[in-house]
Amino acid sequence: MIEIYNISINTIEGNKIELNEYRGKKILFVVLPLSADDATISAGALKDLQKRHDSCLVIIGIVSEENGFKKGNEKKVRDLYRGSNSGFLITEGLIMKNSSAREQSVLFQWLTTRDNNHQFNSDARGAGQKFFVNETGDLYAVIGAGVKLCDPVVERMLTLPSTRMQKQ
Repeated sequence: MIEIYNISINTIEGNKIELNEYRGKKILFVVLPLSADDATISAGALKDLQKRHDSCLVIIGIVSEENGFKKGNEKKVRDLYRGSNSGFLITEGLIMKNSSAREQSVLFQWLTTRDNNHQFNSDARGAGQKFFVNETGDLYAVIGAGVKLCDPVVERMLTLPSTRMQKQ
């Protein structure tokens, strides 16, 4: 079984991040689109959300190989999302789904498997998908690309008290 605070990931710049560093804050994992033409998630919306919740939230933008990321595209992704001091982190390319040819990243094993996250079995669907982790490391919501970052549902998810979600 995998625990969220035992996972480390690398930023797109190659720096190692220990998720344990964010214990006590909410973490929003967002699968990023890799094209300026894809309006699912924008750098501006991510920056605004991070700015509004800076004291209690860490946003981690996930770059996935299934969405077309390839080694060597790091500069393109940085240019698309970094702008002027974005305030959120961007991962290196991760594998979202398990297949016969490639092994799913440890982060996605945790995000998508109930045995690890204790809440949900869910598919990693692509750009715009959002995974919400509370201050104690519990996955408490998964929201698809159809819900924009400016939607009141996202705001509600970020302001929920940090108690473990009860299974309905």
